[in-house]
Amino acid sequence: MSALLVWLVIGLVAVVTVLLERRYRHPAAGAPLGPGWTRTGERFVDPETGLLTEVWFERASGERRYVAVADQP
Repeated sequence: MSALLVWLVIGLVAVVTVLLERRYRHPAAGAPLGPGWTRTGERFVDPETGLLTEVWFERASGERRYVAVADQP
């Protein structure tokens, strides 16, 4: 019984990890965001990648996306 519980916990952790990774991953540099997206003017260096990143906002959904700047200094 305890082995089954261990495998269930491992499976649950795997599913949660995949779902969170899809939601929070950073798009590729210069990724097209489509109509309705605007730059917020916020820029920062992403501590994970070391790339200059800018913030985009979609007013209808309230979603924010972080996009690496294509022309890095």
